[in-house]
Amino acid sequence: MKIKIVLFLINFVFFIECIAKEKRCDFVCKSIVSLSFSFTLDKFINDENQRHKFFLKDEISKYFEPFGRRSTGFYLSSSSLLLGLFIKNDYLKEMSVELLEVNILSDFSVKILQKTFGRKRPLKSNGDPHKFFKDGNSFPSSHSLHSWAISNCLSQFYPNYKFIFYSIAFLSSASRVLDEKHWTSDIVFGAISGILLSKMVHNFNKKNKKFLIFPLLEKKKYGINFIF
Repeated sequence: MKIKIVLFLINFVFFIECIAKEKRCDFVCKSIVSLSFSFTLDKFINDENQRHKFFLKDEISKYFEPFGRRSTGFYLSSSSLLLGLFIKNDYLKEMSVELLEVNILSDFSVKILQKTFGRKRPLKSNGDPHKFFKDGNSFPSSHSLHSWAISNCLSQFYPNYKFIFYSIAFLSSASRVLDEKHWTSDIVFGAISGILLSKMVHNFNKKNKKFLIFPLLEKKKYGINFIF
């Protein structure tokens, strides 16, 4: 099992490299392999996490967990937009608007996915990672999806700092497993989903297509409308 963990980590490192270097085919292959590995490691990693406390667990959770909160992305996009307007920086304003679009789409998507799969969280499943469609909200991890979506969005505009952004996203995702809030496969699928959503928004905007997101509010109905 330890060999599996080593192989999983090596593959995940190459997975991040594929994102950074825009290798699409390799990204798909590494995503499939990483997700497959993570499902086989769910129970083992959770059990080991309960037996042995990781020596940096508290520090990682304290400093990196907040990066995956949905509020972080909205604060970041709104503050950078205000700064862009104040200093009259069109590039910063463009990044801020795209980051806001990514956050709205990520928030909406993760709720649909969690509702669809209904996976139980580790602390509510008696250590059984196979409890899907049980009215749970574990798969995928919203922290992971949001942190990787934000990191990838920022990396599109500031490529020189992409490894810093991805490292923060990785640690933010890892904190959810260390805190026993999610299974390993939850954060891996969240990472893949967040990256794909971010790239989709960026490609739409890059091609100068209209991509508008606005809320839908009706009696007993709520949602989001997309125009592109």
